[in-house]
Amino acid sequence: MARGVASNPLMLSLEAAVLLLVAAGVPAAALRDDMDAIRVPTHVRGVADLVTAVARATKGDDEKRPWKCCDLAMCMRSWPPICRCLDEVERCSGACRNCEETGDSRRTCVDWYKGQPGPQCHHKDAAERQAAAAADAEKKGGDEKRPWKCCSLPICTRSQPPICHCWDEVKRCSSACVHCEVVEGSSGGPRRYRCLDTHHGDPGPRCREKQWAPTVATSYRF
Repeated sequence: MARGVASNPLMLSLEAAVLLLVAAGVPAAALRDDMDAIRVPTHVRGVADLVTAVARATKGDDEKRPWKCCDLAMCMRSWPPICRCLDEVERCSGACRNCEETGDSRRTCVDWYKGQPGPQCHHKDAAERQAAAAADAEKKGGDEKRPWKCCSLPICTRSQPPICHCWDEVKRCSSACVHCEVVEGSSGGPRRYRCLDTHHGDPGPRCREKQWAPTVATSYRF
């Protein structure tokens, strides 16, 4: 089930324009399959919905959150945050524009929303996933080394501890990164890389502006 998004010409802020530029020409990125804490839909309309969310906020529309509550929120570390809700539900909220089936008669809203993700639902399955993530982090003794030295575009769940990915494109991956991929189609410039590892914990400090080139993936899978 999917509801289309109307395409209206909008005046974008500088922030929205930058997001659009860094997203242009970005190929789909495939993340590793061994993450067992969260199930994420195969297809995510990252770039289009992200830019649309920024544009709507810039225009001043009173945009309604695409879900009533969310246990598994994934937000960018911007202000205000830009979030998606990974919860699998029986029925999407009426405010959701793009609702997709995930199997087992469940659905998830793939909209991006600029703003706080809202209250938690406290669903049993989400609570179990968060507890599993916390137990895994505790088992590792809290001394797990981050697979990147810094990150300017982290995407994290709202669990405690959070589970994070870093979407930065860099000249070379950190030595702590296990799965490092070459980013294809980097506009003919120098070869860039992205670490595909997940990290249970705070994503760490931002990188200095000249040391990173952020991008937004159009699709990904765990």
